[in-house]
Amino acid sequence: MKKHLLFLVLAFSSLPFHAQDKKIAEECFQKADYKCAEEQYSKLAQSEKIQQLQSEYYNNLGTAQRRLRKTSLAFKSYESALKSNPMSAAVYANLGSIHSQKGNKQAALDYLNKGLQLQPENADMYLTRAKVYENLGKKDLAAKDLNQILSFAPDNIYARTGLANLKK
Repeated sequence: MKKHLLFLVLAFSSLPFHAQDKKIAEECFQKADYKCAEEQYSKLAQSEKIQQLQSEYYNNLGTAQRRLRKTSLAFKSYESALKSNPMSAAVYANLGSIHSQKGNKQAALDYLNKGLQLQPENADMYLTRAKVYENLGKKDLAAKDLNQILSFAPDNIYARTGLANLKK
């Protein structure tokens, strides 16, 4: 009984420090200090035991690394995020985006399609997928995605602009 009580006391006493670390990481990111954010999210991801939170930290770590132009590290962070939580639409969106930027359009589409299955009204994923389709010369599929966005977000300026540009 004493061991369990000691464990609980230790676990709860570390919570304020963990929350403080998360706050520091978020502040670094907001200030565009991506090096600081990378360090903080790396610590958080490695020490977190709850998989959903660990996935969020790895996802944010990957984004900080992308902004620092550390693409190979960002891939690894996003993959770690996916392993921690295979149901995270945000991770699929980032993997789709990074694969698209690196020229692997089929992998981008695969990740974006999976993300859209998890979160069917995610305008950012539809926009990214529309851009991939446009780059592949599949303007009809790009227009379909942009129209899909307008079906649930009729004021989305990016979808409207994208459609106008496709019609030119």
